Amino acid sequence: MRFTPLLFLLLAGTVCAEDDTWLRNINPNDMYVFAYTDGCPFTGEDLKQEARGVLIRSRMRPVETWNSGETLLYVDVTCLRNNDMHIFNIDILLAKFEHNIDGDVVISHTFANYGKLGQGGRRFTLDAVEEGVEEALTDYLVANFDLGD
Repeated sequence: MRFTPLLFLLLAGTVCAEDDTWLRNINPNDMYVFAYTDGCPFTGEDLKQEARGVLIRSRMRPVETWNSGETLLYVDVTCLRNNDMHIFNIDILLAKFEHNIDGDVVISHTFANYGKLGQGGRRFTLDAVEEGVEEALTDYLVANFDLGD
């Protein structure tokens, strides 16, 4: 299933919860990764590989099929070339894409954006993605496995 960031922004509705129950999944060890990139020295598949590595180190299983209503990891990186470097904007969200009865997709997400804004080369940017994914998964794991307070 393909979504573009523009579609994400147009359909986005935010969910504000006083606790983290919104992040809970039926199968909390499984997570789908949606990755998109524009103008960067790497592909969406490269982003997925970075995220999958963090999932596996967190003892989670990356899945290839998205299930409506399940929390997923949304990673979107936009780059602008600046000499030998790239200015980058990284958006990393824990989100839910849900089908409604008309077949449309409704997108909701937490207020937290684990992304970054900066300038650097390919590896520096991918390291920033990895760090953001780790931060997002920390919140997800706390919510799903009662690891917090």
